Amino acid sequence: MAQASHPLRAVEWAVLGLVLLLVFGFVAYEVVSTYHLLPLSFHEVFLILLTIVLGALVIRLLDRAVVRAGGRWQNPRRTSLARSVVSFAAYILLAVVVIGEVGVGGVGLLAAGGFLGIILGLASQTALSNLVAGVVLLFVRPMAPQDRVTVTTWQYGLLAPAYPPKFYSQDFLIPGFTGEVVRLGIMYSDIRLDDGTLIKIPNNVLIQAAVVLHPVDGRWIRVKYEVPPSVDPALLIPQIKEALAHDPWILEPDRIQVYVNQATQTSYVISLDVHCRGTLEDPPRSSILMTLIAVVRSATKSGGDEPTAPRAPRAPRAGAGR
Repeated sequence: MAQASHPLRAVEWAVLGLVLLLVFGFVAYEVVSTYHLLPLSFHEVFLILLTIVLGALVIRLLDRAVVRAGGRWQNPRRTSLARSVVSFAAYILLAVVVIGEVGVGGVGLLAAGGFLGIILGLASQTALSNLVAGVVLLFVRPMAPQDRVTVTTWQYGLLAPAYPPKFYSQDFLIPGFTGEVVRLGIMYSDIRLDDGTLIKIPNNVLIQAAVVLHPVDGRWIRVKYEVPPSVDPALLIPQIKEALAHDPWILEPDRIQVYVNQATQTSYVISLDVHCRGTLEDPPRSSILMTLIAVVRSATKSGGDEPTAPRAPRAPRAGAGR
């Protein structure tokens, strides 16, 4: 029943909106004709309304044509930019055509524009700031669709997690929203987070935010692991590098960096900086930790002597790190 009521509810809202539009148009026409605000006849008002309706339909068709052309381009960045620019330019052109049909002169247009600018500027500061910020983002392009970014801004505060052992945590955390840019619009921009959630950020907030661009071909990952003091780090570090050289997640095995990060009487902590494929952190981190566990366990059993090399993990599936 709930699903069946959705079409009926939509029809009710459409009828109500049409009635309100007709009432508003009739009242506006009576006010204009009674007080002679503009020299318009009923025929001219009809032409203006017809121009607005046809203009909106043409803009919608242009948007669909750009989307179809973007499918042939197979470039979401160009498609998003083209849709925004075409829509913005088309709406400006439609407004100019409607003003020309009204018959407003240059002096009247300047006076009305100044008065309406003050009224609308005070009444819709947020909306206008979104619009201006959207235009700036379209031309400046600090990011583009398909970019993986982290957006951090004071308007949307986050609580960063805290890990009890210091050496298991990262050196710093970026309090922000991380995901893939889907679309840069005139008013809002869409970012799909790593968990699949779609977040729409107002452009006036986005233009003030710090945007961290993540490379899509790979990322550096830091892994820390606690080792018992009975294992000699001078022997363990070469064994770790040799074992990780066969890890399919690692892009540059010769650039693996392994250090002793912390040391106490009961253990010491090794730190690894590894350049891994993909844009996510957990899959390659899990693979590296599994290799570390095997190497350290083998070294512990052999008392720090040369252990047998652990079996390399399975290769990641195509697109698993995206």
